Amino acid sequence: MALATTHRWITVGNVLIRNRKSDAPGAPKITFDEVVSVAAERLKAQQHIREFERDKTKVMWLSGIEEREGYYWFLAETGDQNATGISFLDFQTRKTRDIEKRDTEGSHYAAHVAISKAPITNDTGHLLLAEKVPGIHLSSLKDHFTWLCKDDALQKEYEDDAGKSRKASAVFEVDGYQSGTIRDALRTGTLQDIEFIQSVEGHEDGLDEDSVVRQIVREAKWDVKAKVTEEQARSVFQKARAHWRGDFRKPSPEAEAKMFIRIKTDAGQIRRTAVDEDDENILEQAFVQNEFVGNFATPLSQRHDVLRDDMVRKMQKIIKQIADRKKVDA
Repeated sequence: MALATTHRWITVGNVLIRNRKSDAPGAPKITFDEVVSVAAERLKAQQHIREFERDKTKVMWLSGIEEREGYYWFLAETGDQNATGISFLDFQTRKTRDIEKRDTEGSHYAAHVAISKAPITNDTGHLLLAEKVPGIHLSSLKDHFTWLCKDDALQKEYEDDAGKSRKASAVFEVDGYQSGTIRDALRTGTLQDIEFIQSVEGHEDGLDEDSVVRQIVREAKWDVKAKVTEEQARSVFQKARAHWRGDFRKPSPEAEAKMFIRIKTDAGQIRRTAVDEDDENILEQAFVQNEFVGNFATPLSQRHDVLRDDMVRKMQKIIKQIADRKKVDA
């Protein structure tokens, strides 16, 4: 799967690390600092790659681990040996160039990930931001953190109340920073608006004959700003889906597009989440925050050797926006 060179979607999540339920009361805690330390040590010792699937055709690892302004930053990298080769179309000659994949090769993607050093979400969870690429998502990151916790350095010995020697270990819970369903959010919140965003690559409209502009972002917004009943919300979302599938996408039907809704909670916080336009029952969709970042001076690639400062800055801007919203809620 090829990725756009001009933009990415950033998923915002919540990471909770806790002891297993089977651990006795008073068992030693395992911190996220310790997990990151183990990841760094494994990287240094070249024991950082996790193989999975029955035939070990998928791998995942963390690289480029560093600290910046209260956050751990790293690249989450993944490979899939079952991926196909790729094909490129020459837009001048209309001829296709196929690149075959060798049996020992597979796809390789890398994503920027940021996790707060201190718990800041729900008083216990760590805020997580992850660049969305194939194979890197909240569930895959959770699986990788769980694998890291099996390291001997994170198996802490202790004695339970009966004097029996035991080992404490940690488990992870990773979910969307804004969880629940859209229906739940609307029960007490106000539907602010519905946004439509499409990133158009190319110059069909002739705005830029010299190809200086690589990205054109089309946006539209329906203002609502009202408390709505479930039936009213269902009707509005049906009309929004029809608009998104029809008039909004008609100029560039193949370009990537997203539909967002924003809901203002009874506490005054405004939450924004992307919705799956192919799912008719929007009310039942999970309310997970996704953010759009674009306008990169240097084109993005499907993997990175090191952290890109421009991507870090754009993700830091999202972090600041979240922090500002928390101050308003407080």
